[in-house]
Amino acid sequence: MVRGPSFKPTPGSLAGRVCLITGCNSGIGYETAKALAEAGATVLFACRSEQRARIAMATLLEESKASGVLEKQLHFLPLDLSSLSSVRRCAKLLEESNLEVQTLVLNAGVMLRSRALSEDNFEMTMASNHLGHFLLVQLLLPHMLASESRGGQPRIVVVGSNLCYMPDVFDFSEVVAVKDEREKRDFMAKPYELFRAYPQSKLANLLFTKELASRLWRQGSRIPVNCVHPGEVLTEISRDFHPAIVWLYGVFRPVCFALFKSQQQGAVCSTFLGSV
Repeated sequence: MVRGPSFKPTPGSLAGRVCLITGCNSGIGYETAKALAEAGATVLFACRSEQRARIAMATLLEESKASGVLEKQLHFLPLDLSSLSSVRRCAKLLEESNLEVQTLVLNAGVMLRSRALSEDNFEMTMASNHLGHFLLVQLLLPHMLASESRGGQPRIVVVGSNLCYMPDVFDFSEVVAVKDEREKRDFMAKPYELFRAYPQSKLANLLFTKELASRLWRQGSRIPVNCVHPGEVLTEISRDFHPAIVWLYGVFRPVCFALFKSQQQGAVCSTFLGSV
């Protein structure tokens, strides 16, 4: 694979802009957060693990010391996208903080090797990769539209994957909340494949992006909504693969470095669309 170019917005060009990035304690999300912060933006680390988020924030401050990134630019927001109540709490905390999000980067994602249910009884991959993000947008969109009406330039970036093209059709039977123990038992007994569940969730991301952009345009809004494929990137998303695959991944990691994009290169699209 040919490695892509790197991109960083001009230092100071994003001063005063508030950017919320989900799952940015590592990988593409971290590199996006770093690039936006170095351009002067205030970055909200919307992550499930506060410990990992704060370690990432401390690392960013150390790595970007020469770029003038300040501690006051980085904030933590607790967010577990597999929990709809957690998404609502995150939106509430954001409202109470008086920080007006102008760039929303929906970056977080999981690839799970076995079927599981979220606390809301949705399939876990779909809940984490799509449903939580869907609700977050619905909760923040009125504020972003208000910002646009006052002359702001809000934008929404969805980090997708070209694996969304694997399914022939979208399987709506996987986007249901099981209601009782019998339904739960039947749902958990259904066949499950990682490379079916993940592409379905990414297809949901793509369809959502297209429909949201269309609806905003029809109502007169010019908030750009884009879905990006970062390319083949070495990240932690494969951490839940079968142990044998994880072991092989580690063995061939030097080869992967030569063939895959770096995390910084994988963040080019989300950084570009979140800053221009």
